[in-house]
Amino acid sequence: MSTTDITKLRRSAAHLLAMAVLELHNDAKLGTFGITDSGFYYDIEFDEPISSDVLPAIQVKMLELVQANVKISSVQKTQNEAIAYFTEKEQPYKRETLDDSDTKKVDLIVIGENSFQDIKVGDVVESAKSLENCVLLDVSGAYWKGDDKRSMLTRISGACFATAEELSTYQEYRIDVLRRDHRVMGKKLGYFSVDPEIGTGLVFWSPRGRYVRDVIAGLIKSRMFQLGAEMVETPMLGNSNEIRLITQPQNEQIIAKSLSEEGEHWYAIRQQVIGSHLRMFSWKERSYRDLPWRVGEIAKVIRYEKMSELEGLHRTREITQDTITIACTHEQIEKEVEILVQIIVQFARDLGFPDFELHLRLPDAISKADNGEATFLSGLFKTISRRQSVTIIEDAAGRQVSEVELVLIVKDSLRQHREWSKIQLLFKFPLEQQLTYMGKDGELHAPVVIRATIAGSLERVIATLIEHYAGVLPLWLTYEHARVIPVTSQQELYAEKIVKQLTERGIHATTDLTSEPLEGKIKQAEEEKVPYMLVVGEKEQATDGVSVRVQGHGDIGLLDMETFIKDIQGEVQSKSIKSSFV
Repeated sequence: MSTTDITKLRRSAAHLLAMAVLELHNDAKLGTFGITDSGFYYDIEFDEPISSDVLPAIQVKMLELVQANVKISSVQKTQNEAIAYFTEKEQPYKRETLDDSDTKKVDLIVIGENSFQDIKVGDVVESAKSLENCVLLDVSGAYWKGDDKRSMLTRISGACFATAEELSTYQEYRIDVLRRDHRVMGKKLGYFSVDPEIGTGLVFWSPRGRYVRDVIAGLIKSRMFQLGAEMVETPMLGNSNEIRLITQPQNEQIIAKSLSEEGEHWYAIRQQVIGSHLRMFSWKERSYRDLPWRVGEIAKVIRYEKMSELEGLHRTREITQDTITIACTHEQIEKEVEILVQIIVQFARDLGFPDFELHLRLPDAISKADNGEATFLSGLFKTISRRQSVTIIEDAAGRQVSEVELVLIVKDSLRQHREWSKIQLLFKFPLEQQLTYMGKDGELHAPVVIRATIAGSLERVIATLIEHYAGVLPLWLTYEHARVIPVTSQQELYAEKIVKQLTERGIHATTDLTSEPLEGKIKQAEEEKVPYMLVVGEKEQATDGVSVRVQGHGDIGLLDMETFIKDIQGEVQSKSIKSSFV
């Protein structure tokens, strides 16, 4: 089925969902609907909050309409006639949609014998019979028109495909997605928590999660040093007027009020650190000999994200963000950008993501300008693409950006695309901030500023890792490398001796001295995704060895301690993605 046909199918399913809801809940108020990569959704207001418990009844009603093969057609009315219709049906959101429109004629979808009508936004199928491979999935919240100052509606989502086989394949895929969901798995494995009483979108890191974050931060710092960037640290708070000047706000400023002996002061919490970096650049006169000037920082920044947009670690209100800021001459752009491309590509590969895309996004002002800038940038990235053997895709959808940017998007094992690294070329920003350096010609020039993030958001990277590896992270990222499991209490001292040996050699190990039976201890370690389980009984103690079980692969046999330790150390030091023993 073509893309156009599947879109018609899913659009029709959304209308059928709305009709089914109204037959079961005649006081429901229909909002708007949309099409997704796998199906559809409809935002609806109910008199009383609903949960996913109501979905089976709605699904049955939709199936009845499908089996009845109700006809789907369209009718055209004047805007006034359409407004009168939805007013009579007590559908205020539909009326508001029409009030906001300046069209004189309105096409309406009609299902059945005029029993249901909805605003038409595109072509639909001719009968409900075509919609037999649709299923409702879940409910969530969504603000009317995406405005958190408006009503919160209930979003009902569904999947819709042309064939039963496609639907079955998708349902299996979705089960895997839910099984790997970092919000569930991260909490279960003890990586992080969110406490709504403290604040939604704010993360509490447990020791396991903090360890992963610190290891990734260490990798990022090593890449910053590789570039030649010096590490700095800047304040999270600043004078509200100055913070507005030195940042590029993407959403509402978050303001803190401070009362002191000097009087009342207003402070803004930063959303980015680049402004502070460039303020540091401006503190002294610069010469071309000082360029390129590079600094790096891993810092907390705050973003105002709407409740409906929060998505676990993928989208939070407090972000651990890495930033590299470079001020350079026009002639130095190519070398600096090429090194940054090397670094972000290697970062993705280090974490086990060889499948990624690099998207080049050019603002309309540059892409349509006839001043040679677009030609220069296109040539620049083509040259880098060729030399680094990577493909750079010009992203036409990125025209809304205000500055040139190259974005690295990883593809995980679930075929989901996640945006990580970003390299931005800021041509206007230095001029706005009046940043200058003395050139070889003795004249003042504005530098080109490059802003780069290797991870972007460490929270997002960790969420992607948990889902990509289904919680079984590579050993070098894991808080607990091995767990020693004594068969009986008689091997407990030997188990503690093994833990001490491993710890002294830089391997993070624990021992399970609980009274659980051996099978229970092994099952718990497997559920907690411990990479290596070292079972020790009489035989192992007599030979100064361990029986090794590998997460996901089971028992691989008896090994002497020295062999095990050297293999594990090599696995950690090489940042291997796979176990040394399989």
